[in-house]
Amino acid sequence: MSLRIVAAVAVVAIAIALVAGFLATHQSPTGSIPAAQDKQVKAYQDMMASDYNAFASATSNHCGAIDDQGCADAVAHLLPSMQKWVGDMTAFKTPAGLVVLDGRLRAHITQGMVELNAMVAAQRSHDPARFALAMNAGSYERAWIDPASFTLDGTYPEAAASYRTAISGARQSLNSCVDSSPIPAALACANLYGHELCTGSTVQACASDIQGAETQIQNFLIDIAQHPAPRSLSNDDRQFQTALAQADDALLALVNAQLTDDSEKASAAEVSYASFVESAAAAARTLFSA
Repeated sequence: MSLRIVAAVAVVAIAIALVAGFLATHQSPTGSIPAAQDKQVKAYQDMMASDYNAFASATSNHCGAIDDQGCADAVAHLLPSMQKWVGDMTAFKTPAGLVVLDGRLRAHITQGMVELNAMVAAQRSHDPARFALAMNAGSYERAWIDPASFTLDGTYPEAAASYRTAISGARQSLNSCVDSSPIPAALACANLYGHELCTGSTVQACASDIQGAETQIQNFLIDIAQHPAPRSLSNDDRQFQTALAQADDALLALVNAQLTDDSEKASAAEVSYASFVESAAAAARTLFSA
């Protein structure tokens, strides 16, 4: 089991234990990625580490249960650090090769703010089911944010040995999803690709699949950020990463549809996700055969 999957499992376990994973302090691992080779990359990594540390310092252990009276204040204290982080990333000229993962991290930090606000709204409206759904989503968001930010600041351990290895794994996983013969790592993708019901009585099962599918996409993007494509494959690689980013956006839209119990928007998000996964699978096949 990879470190990034362990991180996701750990945060879900925190949520099950009714401790808010999103608001719990995490520690950055010591990675094996070489130090930055130019000033722009070094400045970017320093910014990323500084904003992550400010975010971590603003966290607490509140919001683990709907009757936690300190939840709203804890969220209000945390949100400014997240807003600043997104603003800093938007203003910074992202180094080549990290643009897509940088954009995904901004999207997931922003989504985390949505989920934190949804927790507070559910608490105020005395809606335990909606609170639990938002807390679970927020807990997972932290599991997505940590590996992505540690990759971008250069401290996350490498999983793939090369770009070729990364593409080989992505091709196998995505093909198994769209061919309805999923390997274990692609089960969540296959369920969503098959248009499972994501609202009503099956909302929690679907939420678990959304998180699994988001982790699958993150794994691919981290591997590529650590092992950029050769120049000869840059155009095809750009198409691959763009399709992954679009699929991830569809998953975030699906989360938001769950939070508002909107079955029509949930269905549309799944259709979009399936289309972008097909595009990503096709791009991975092209890259592997190049």
